[in-house]
Amino acid sequence: MSDKAKPTIAERVNHIKEAWYDGRPTYGLITKAPQTSKKAGIPVITWSPGNEAKLAIEKGYEGVIVGLDTTVIVG
Repeated sequence: MSDKAKPTIAERVNHIKEAWYDGRPTYGLITKAPQTSKKAGIPVITWSPGNEAKLAIEKGYEGVIVGLDTTVIVG
C-alpha cells in the first residue's frame, strides 16, 4: 500500500466533479464553509470518506464547493 501514489489535488477534484456530473454518489466530508461561501449556505466537501456529501447532493444543494487546498465550484 505504501508504494501507491496518493492522488493529487487536481485528481481528487476531478474525481468528485466527474461523479457529480455523471450522477454517481459523490463522497466527502462536509466541513465549515470558507468565509466566501458562508452567506450562500453552501457546504464544503473535503476528500475524506463519508456519506455527508451524498446526503447534501440528495437534499438538492446546488453549487457544492470542494474544499481541498484549493476551492472549486462544482455544479
